[in-house]
Amino acid sequence: MKRVTDLLTALVFISLTVFISCNKGGGGDDGPTPQEEQVAKLVGTWVLATDGAKLGTTVRPEWEGLTVVISGNADGGTIAVEGIPQDTGASDVWPTSTTWTFGGSISDLDRVDGISMNIQSVTDTQLIVSFTVSSSGRVEGFEGSWTFTFNKSS
Repeated sequence: MKRVTDLLTALVFISLTVFISCNKGGGGDDGPTPQEEQVAKLVGTWVLATDGAKLGTTVRPEWEGLTVVISGNADGGTIAVEGIPQDTGASDVWPTSTTWTFGGSISDLDRVDGISMNIQSVTDTQLIVSFTVSSSGRVEGFEGSWTFTFNKSS
């Protein structure tokens, strides 16, 4: 009889151990995914920083006043842009409105127009993106590697 009692005690102890170890994380809520964390930083209104538009290493002052509004979730979203220069071809760099999804990583936003933007840095107050506009069928003077530095407005 003592052997049966010891066996039952051991089974109860093992069952409790398994039950407790399966309940880690407070009910299965593991917190936000990396995509959700990235979106939380990206969503908002971004205003071009002083000397924030560069084609290669050349500052392009005609972009002064550029504002980008990013919205969305982990599945993608939209980018609305105001203050695009009137120069022919500028909308190839930033269209007035486009959609995006994450590319191969949370540092890549793929726009519907085929441009993949690399997020070099994003904090609660600053966003730096870079991307390349190809020369195939585009207006000369806007093709090349662009880098934009923005400060968060809201």
